[in-house]
Amino acid sequence: TLAVGGVLFLFVKPLIQQSREVSKKTTAVNKDIAHFINEHVLGMKTVKISATGGAISKLADGLFRRLRSYQVKTLMLGIIPTVLAQPLSVIYIAAVIAAIYFYNTGIGLAALAALVYLINRIFYYLQSLQSKLNEVNSSLPYLEEVLRYEQRAEEQKEIDRGSQEFVLGRRLE
Repeated sequence: TLAVGGVLFLFVKPLIQQSREVSKKTTAVNKDIAHFINEHVLGMKTVKISATGGAISKLADGLFRRLRSYQVKTLMLGIIPTVLAQPLSVIYIAAVIAAIYFYNTGIGLAALAALVYLINRIFYYLQSLQSKLNEVNSSLPYLEEVLRYEQRAEEQKEIDRGSQEFVLGRRLE
C-alpha cells in the first residue's frame, strides 16, 4: 500500500514543481500589482488631470487577469492529485480483494472490512500529506521573497554614528 502511495507521489511530483513555478509567477504579479497601486494612488491627481484613467484601468485589468489566471492554475494543480487518488485507491482495493479471492486465503469478512478500511485510511493520509506539501510548496516563493527583502533591508541598514541619545524636548533644532 505504501509502495502504491510512493508511486502516486512520484506521479504527482511534476505537478508540485509546476505549482511552485506558478507560485513564483503569482508572487511576481503580486509585487507588480502592489507597485502599480502605490504608483497610481500617489499620482491619482496627475492621472485625473491627464485623462489617462482608461489606459491605466486597462493595465490594472491585465495585471489582475494574470493574477486570477495564476491562482486558478495553482488551484487546479492542487486539486488534480486529490481527484486522482480516490479512483486509484478503489482500484487498489479491488486488486487486493481479487488477490484474496484468487489465492483463496480464507480471510474472514471482518478482516476484509478492516483491511479495506485501513487501505482507505492510508490513501487518505497520503492524500492529506500530498495536499499539505503542495500548500507548503506554493508558499515557498512568498517566503523566499520576504527573506530576500529582509536581507536587503539588513544590508542597507543605516549606521548610527551619534554619540548621544535622541531626546525630543519642545522642538527640533
